[in-house]
Amino acid sequence: MLGQSDMKSGGDMLVFFADGTMNSHVGDYHSIGFKSPKKDVKENLTTNEDGISVGLEDGLITIVGRRARDTGDVDHDYLIPLD
Repeated sequence: MLGQSDMKSGGDMLVFFADGTMNSHVGDYHSIGFKSPKKDVKENLTTNEDGISVGLEDGLITIVGRRARDTGDVDHDYLIPLD
């Protein structure tokens, strides 16, 4: 959860899916309360070479997801403060 500590509806979420392979990934989601989160229709994670990456080494999976501090998605993305 980004910007809040509870599961109330509308909370911004980055969800990481790790299956032990290079198929592991991260997605842009938002909370709908105490249910499975919904995929954000505006995917704001960057997909260039500095964005989403997955690494698998010595049995450890590393997943990195990046997005802009301010995505402009006022409906589902948390504006990350600069402090």
